[in-house]
Amino acid sequence: MGGSAVSALPPPIDRYEQCTQVRQVFDLLGRGCVAFYPRLADLTGSVTAALLLGQCLYWTRSVTRQQPQRDGWFWKTAAEWQRETGLSRREQDSARRILRALGLLEEQRRGMPARRWFRLDLAGLRQQLDQAPGVPCGGWPWDDSDLGRSLGQPVVYWRRLHDLTGSVTAALYLSRALFWQRLALQQPQPHGPWFHRPIFHSQQVLRLGRRQQEHARANLRALGLIDKALALRPGD
Repeated sequence: MGGSAVSALPPPIDRYEQCTQVRQVFDLLGRGCVAFYPRLADLTGSVTAALLLGQCLYWTRSVTRQQPQRDGWFWKTAAEWQRETGLSRREQDSARRILRALGLLEEQRRGMPARRWFRLDLAGLRQQLDQAPGVPCGGWPWDDSDLGRSLGQPVVYWRRLHDLTGSVTAALYLSRALFWQRLALQQPQPHGPWFHRPIFHSQQVLRLGRRQQEHARANLRALGLIDKALALRPGD
């Protein structure tokens, strides 16, 4: 291997202890999570816009069920968006610009004191999703099963991990890494919680480019939240 030093994976540690620690982490995270839909990242070309759009869908569904007279309109402050998603004011503004440019988000200022109200163009979103690869064409009534088929499987994004890392991409990567570690512990293997995910696999799942992933992992390693090891197979 050209003379460079290669470290093997550390010896396996107690699986029960690791499983207990993973459960404790999920207990601490609680229910404060947001659904991140990779297909919305494909649609918008932006992870932050996809995160905001997914949360807009959550509130649109809530308003449509509980207050149909609002015709899909709901209001949010910048501070509330930040509490729910971790997006900074600048990230929110950028995400909203993208969604408005795509014709997916309407905004109005109403009332005294003025509040910013939002409404999704569901027909426009349906049309754009119908044109995306792998999405079935046809009508899209407001139904959870139809919505799920159109959007595909979401990735759980834990809001508290943003507080911990200070980064949307690092929080998204760490949210998925927790899932990968739990999966590794559920499937017997020589090195317990260690898992392997190539760049292209993470890109497919999270829609994070190589540089974004490298920055996210560097952030997490600097915080002491993940470890990295290199293992050689026989013959490598």
